[in-house]
Amino acid sequence: MKGFGLSVDDSARAIRHWQQLTRIAFTEIKIDQSFVANAALQQSARIILESSLDMAKKLGIRRSPKGRDANHWDLVRQLGCELAQAILSPDRRGQ
Repeated sequence: MKGFGLSVDDSARAIRHWQQLTRIAFTEIKIDQSFVANAALQQSARIILESSLDMAKKLGIRRSPKGRDANHWDLVRQLGCELAQAILSPDRRGQ
């Protein structure tokens, strides 16, 4: 990038989101399937997934990552999460 760096601004917004977990009686956190799907491909996505699962576990909040296939379920199980949410393709809904 020709010697320029990038800064992520407004990270306080994400921190405030996580702080809500300590103030509001959440019982479950759903983790977007993009983190699950990309975790096998991108180290950064895997770190975000692992950290999210670990933080929720330490806070005593049920974790429910979303996934689409057996590879996603295997990864989630490998990371110590026994619960997951399936996302069905439009042609399989209602079956």
